Amino acid sequence: MFISINKQAMIFIVFLYMAITHPLLAETQDPNTIVATVNNVNVIYKDVKVEPETMQQLSTTDANNIELEKATLAYEKKRLASKMHELIFEQKVTDLGLTVSESEIDGRVEQIFEKANMTTERANTVCQIGHALYDALKAWQQNPSKEDSIYNSMLANTSISREQWNSFQVYFNTPEKLKTFVIPDNIDDMKKNSRKSSKRDLLYEKLENIITQNVTVTINEIETSYEQQYGNAFPKPSFEDAKVVVKCELLAKKKQEAIISWWQKQYNDADIKIESQFIGVKNLLYQSIPVVTVRSRVCSCCEK
Repeated sequence: MFISINKQAMIFIVFLYMAITHPLLAETQDPNTIVATVNNVNVIYKDVKVEPETMQQLSTTDANNIELEKATLAYEKKRLASKMHELIFEQKVTDLGLTVSESEIDGRVEQIFEKANMTTERANTVCQIGHALYDALKAWQQNPSKEDSIYNSMLANTSISREQWNSFQVYFNTPEKLKTFVIPDNIDDMKKNSRKSSKRDLLYEKLENIITQNVTVTINEIETSYEQQYGNAFPKPSFEDAKVVVKCELLAKKKQEAIISWWQKQYNDADIKIESQFIGVKNLLYQSIPVVTVRSRVCSCCEK
């Protein structure tokens, strides 16, 4: 126990030192400081600032102030890159006049729940566990020394493991944080909470459909790819049997390349200004394109 306390104390001391000496973490750092602009839209520091609970996760038992500073800056750079990407996305959606109807969102939400086999009964179980976790966290904040007995009496019989319980304690470590932990009461609440992300996904798909609407593959490309993939295969599938799959793979690859190329152009054309401490963030934008924007959707020819 003595060693564990000292390790936590060391992390706290490192964080305190950085808060005094490092401009990114200093108390004097105004959260409304502009750290970047994207086409005249400002990104302020509080949008990217690392939270204390995330700082604890970034810390290790062997962390020193230099390593922790690097980890913190890297984390905030990723958050800034993500924010900049979202701003450009929102601007392009507006420029292109893309919209999503309520019925489209309804359909997507139903599709998600059906695919997850989220029945009313299962949803009720999930909600019950969520409320139990909320109550346990509230009880723990009031009596931190009783975390074990709180877990045993309120969560041990649920699907929440002790490791997960510890993780939730790290994240929801204040009453203010706990207020952000919104628990649905039933499946209708869960569907309502899914609408925002569903709308965003639909807008991304519509944008990608515009970007890739002229992407095609020729029969020569299909034949060449078929020979490259199956030329030495044994037994070798016939071209007729394999051509649909080969076509879909080629089409998906070319669409991905078109999307990446399109986003690279948006980043190049955008009027982006970044404060000196976040130098290098623009490179993160280029690196994240496939992860952020390219969806792995089955093309229609493979669905037949």
